[in-house]
Amino acid sequence: MPPLEVSSFEGESRELMVRGLVDLFDDVCSSGESRWVSLEAPSGWGKTRVGKQFYARLAARPQGPRYWPETLSETSREERKVVVPEFGSRDPDSLPKYFWWGMSCWDDGNSKTPALRLGLAQWENHGPFVSIACKRSRRLRDKFFEKLRDEKGALAKESAKEAATQAAKELGIATLPGFGLGVLLTRLTTGAFQTHRADKRLVSGASRPETSETRLVENLVNDMCQLGKAKFPVVMFVEDVHHADDALLEALGALLRRMSRLLVVTTAWPGRIDRIPPLSRLARDLGDRALRVRHLRPAGAPFPAKAGLMELERDACKAIVYEHYPLADPETVALLVDRYRNPGALDVVCDMDGYKEQFGERGDLYISPDDVDNTLPFATDDLYRKYWEQLPKEVQLRYAVAAAITPAAISRDEGAGHHTWSGPVLDDVVDGLNLRAAEQLSSAIEATTDAYGWVTHVDEYLRRWSEIDQHHIATDAGKTVLGQKSTPRERILNKVAEVVLRGASPSAHAARTVIALHAESFITDGTTVAKAIAVALGDLGHDDTAVRERIRLYEHYLRVLADANIDAETDLEVRFNATDAIAASGRHAHAAEAYSDLHARASRVLGADHRLTLRSLYNFAVNLQESGQDHWALDAFQWACSESAAKLGEDDRDTLNARAGLAGAMAIEGRTKEAIEIFEQVLEARVRELGRDHPDTLASRRSLAEALESAGRGKEAIEMFQQVLDKRVRVLGEDHPETLNARIDLAEAMLGTGRLEAIDLLEQVVAERRKLLGDDHPDTWEARDRLAESMLHSGRWDQGVAVFQQVVDDRRNLLGDDHPDTLEARYRLAHNTLGTDRSGARLEQLLEDRVRVLGEDHPDTLTTRYDLGVVWQVTDRLPEALEMFKQVRDGRVRVLGENHPDTLKARHRIAMVLGNMGEIDEAVEQYKQLISDSADVLGEDHFETFELRNWLSDLLKDEGRFNEAVDMSRQELERRTETFGERHPHTLE
Repeated sequence: MPPLEVSSFEGESRELMVRGLVDLFDDVCSSGESRWVSLEAPSGWGKTRVGKQFYARLAARPQGPRYWPETLSETSREERKVVVPEFGSRDPDSLPKYFWWGMSCWDDGNSKTPALRLGLAQWENHGPFVSIACKRSRRLRDKFFEKLRDEKGALAKESAKEAATQAAKELGIATLPGFGLGVLLTRLTTGAFQTHRADKRLVSGASRPETSETRLVENLVNDMCQLGKAKFPVVMFVEDVHHADDALLEALGALLRRMSRLLVVTTAWPGRIDRIPPLSRLARDLGDRALRVRHLRPAGAPFPAKAGLMELERDACKAIVYEHYPLADPETVALLVDRYRNPGALDVVCDMDGYKEQFGERGDLYISPDDVDNTLPFATDDLYRKYWEQLPKEVQLRYAVAAAITPAAISRDEGAGHHTWSGPVLDDVVDGLNLRAAEQLSSAIEATTDAYGWVTHVDEYLRRWSEIDQHHIATDAGKTVLGQKSTPRERILNKVAEVVLRGASPSAHAARTVIALHAESFITDGTTVAKAIAVALGDLGHDDTAVRERIRLYEHYLRVLADANIDAETDLEVRFNATDAIAASGRHAHAAEAYSDLHARASRVLGADHRLTLRSLYNFAVNLQESGQDHWALDAFQWACSESAAKLGEDDRDTLNARAGLAGAMAIEGRTKEAIEIFEQVLEARVRELGRDHPDTLASRRSLAEALESAGRGKEAIEMFQQVLDKRVRVLGEDHPETLNARIDLAEAMLGTGRLEAIDLLEQVVAERRKLLGDDHPDTWEARDRLAESMLHSGRWDQGVAVFQQVVDDRRNLLGDDHPDTLEARYRLAHNTLGTDRSGARLEQLLEDRVRVLGEDHPDTLTTRYDLGVVWQVTDRLPEALEMFKQVRDGRVRVLGENHPDTLKARHRIAMVLGNMGEIDEAVEQYKQLISDSADVLGEDHFETFELRNWLSDLLKDEGRFNEAVDMSRQELERRTETFGERHPHTLE
């Protein structure tokens, strides 16, 4: 081992930590095994400095032309949280040999900073160079980066904005800088609206819908895993991971479970990892691949023996003091070293101007023992307060104004979580109010770095506090420094409003400030605030982690600006962005209503031929289907197809999407023959226009296979599902989630034809998902559910029940008895074992719990009532079953309406039970009314309408009314032959 070179700010233990991280990185590169190192210590103990030194050691390695800068930032305190390499300083012809992905999670205790959102921006800079460095085929490079660009808008953000601006000009839309339809057009022209076909299993079940945040994480993880397959190493350094947003936590877990050649280094405060379930669970699942380094104890293997975040060695502490005070008194140095054994606190003490003036103005520091005990605070936050007292009055004044003009300080609700301010705005406010108390306070403080370590430069314009304690101190002290008489808050914020409206800040931050100022009545013009909300929504539109925030902004827009005279273009932009967020949140019925309204508005503002108008119509149909309104969705898809084909052409991608949606809607409605014809046409067009391996083409193959399976053409369906699987294996790899989904599709199709070897295929999927995602991931639970269902349906009853029960137990242990996912697992066990001795007892207890947790009219509660009614019906508890179905009908009428398909099913059960009880005349009347309502709602040729006629025919036959029964059966046979064909199972039945 070469001799240890210890810098004045690290010490031997931390230097050995850095060396251990370098060795661990080499091991990750050679073994391909991912690792997680968690550095856990209080603030000021050098966690981030260890990460920065680790970066510097990797950057210093011989690599030919230099790609990464030598250091992450200066070692000064104001830049100690900077963990992202500066982009743009690479040598010509250089390529990275690894990817350093730095993220800093900064929190005020109330709102989490979406670090993943900020981290994605690094792909915009480094992605093309990483792609080239991977030395992969063009197809893989295109898939890897075009997917990020098309679905997230991250890599092409700037070019898309330019295109959007040009499009806005062509539309003749006048906009203020940063406002208008530009961001909306960016969002829509990158294909970010949902285009997937409704999943009938999700719609008919009780599980919660997927959100765009989930899709973002899944797509990101899938793409990152391509780097692992290319044997390209990645280092993720996450500062303050205990403040990470949910999306980042999910991404970290998935990457560490699935990706190879990944080293994750995180920092956290003591004990916080154990309080965050996703992190504590991840540490447990990774086993010895998770290395937790805690302060005040050695790091342990595989790090060197003395490595760790222990108290800083005395010699290293002395070196810090002598760095500041070369002539310091040895006795004073010893006293300081005894008192402060972490580098952060010692650095703050030595850096205070007041202490320099009092104890060491000439560099010859001397502090008496009494002064050390009585003058120097011990806690870090107290040190900062003492530091504040010693700042020049002019700087205190400036910081106090900065604290006052952050959106979070202006409005607690509308500014929550936004603790940045604009440097130019601050300058204008200070100048405009004549708040400069002395000439010494100049722009030099803000020019490049903050001279006092309180401010971090986010970018060219925006600033934020280096530590949250500093912000709180500046806010509290500012009340005294500013003084209510000379510079009241109203005067400052009125000036801020004046400055912001002049356009002195980047548009996104200006928008946030305008919204906060409006909430506090400092800006009253509704149009201005509407434009600000449009900009804020557009800024968040590329971020699938911000769905809740976008909806909250829209609700604020509706609440406070409902009566304002907002121009049509701005209103349309706000509503498009917000409706996209509503759909992404899973509230599809609400989104369908909003898209219907948007289509009418867009037709008036943009014209009926505009692509956005047509896409609003398509999204209306998609969300109708996603919300279970299948019959209305069919009409909407037909409308969308007609309009899109007429305006855009038969082979336009949007037209093909609409036709695929129409075919899916027909399949759900039982019009399988027509659906197959359209699916075949769409597949042919997509192969021709997009290629055989395009995701849309694969989706068409899968949809066609599903339709073939529904039509009873099982052998053809299996062949088609196999084609999809083969292509996904070739394009995406064996362990990609879409590949595993394709295996499930194939297995279920095989089971439908009696090929029991499909269960082995499902067992492989479960094993693979456990390995990649862990036992507790929702996708793993779903695969186990599918396996259990297949076992039950194939006769392996005891094994299937055991798998279902294990899923229930796992969810109960992890989530608790009352969590919706636990209740859903219990429902699936009960539903799939209907008819067994225990099914009634399971449903009775589940119904009691769902009423208590979810309420009487929750769809899941009503579904449980329905199943329990079925159990009582088949066990001859007919009066109780009749009453239960009436409760289901009444609840669904209240929630869904009189003629919703689910309401019709409850009404059908009532008619069945009446027939079972011998109330024939009443049952016949019920069936006749049901058939009429079903024909009106679902259509004469809908399968449910067919079934109702069949049930009535059987009832009439059982009662000896044969002539009526035969006439109905003959009419039914003619309808089914015409709709399905002579050989379809429904016709043969």
